[in-house]
Amino acid sequence: MYLSKRTCGLITGTSVLVMAVIAMFSYGYIFEKLIVKNNGIETFNNLKSAYGVFVAGIFGWGIIFFLDVLVACSLYVFFKDLNYKISLFSSILRILYSFGLAYASLHLLDIVPLLNGNIDNHEAVLLKLKAFELTWVKSLIIFGFHLIGLGVVVVKLKSNFNKFGYLIIFSGLCYVLLNLLKISLPLLGERIMMVELILSLPMAMAEIGLGFWLIIKGGSTPEALRKELLV
Repeated sequence: MYLSKRTCGLITGTSVLVMAVIAMFSYGYIFEKLIVKNNGIETFNNLKSAYGVFVAGIFGWGIIFFLDVLVACSLYVFFKDLNYKISLFSSILRILYSFGLAYASLHLLDIVPLLNGNIDNHEAVLLKLKAFELTWVKSLIIFGFHLIGLGVVVVKLKSNFNKFGYLIIFSGLCYVLLNLLKISLPLLGERIMMVELILSLPMAMAEIGLGFWLIIKGGSTPEALRKELLV
């Protein structure tokens, strides 16, 4: 089925914004409010009392996975005329990241039956949560390289928005470096988190800003969009 660049822009932009909202719930709420770091008993009790919310969060990760794969494909179609090879490679990296996230989410799924048991399962729950975070951190390194490639392509746009590509590249570098540090220097976890908190705004702005731009450009006329994408 043929999809125009206008359609791909709308699909990609909308999907990116929807994923941002879901992530605020599946990660921002559940991991910030219900999960107490290094406290398995309190975490177990929180998740058990909010069983339905936790299951909904896992379902949210599933939606994010499918939308991520969709975004990877539509980004390629939208930007391939600017640089075919980089667009393709960048999209492949996003798909690889998506499957890494899906694999990480299986650890969360393993927690569900544990919550139906007694408090003795709290250590197993904590181990599964740590396994999820470690797998996701590794996947986010791949996501960072995806953003770097995407930013390189956006820079090639013949419009003022091309400068936004440098923010996307910067965001990608942040993902790569911060998550590499989390793996290689776990003892500096709190300091890394402080740096990540500072950088979280520009990192979030990179993809969300691209999402809004794609929606706007997705609604433009084919002629205007063609001029925008001319190399």
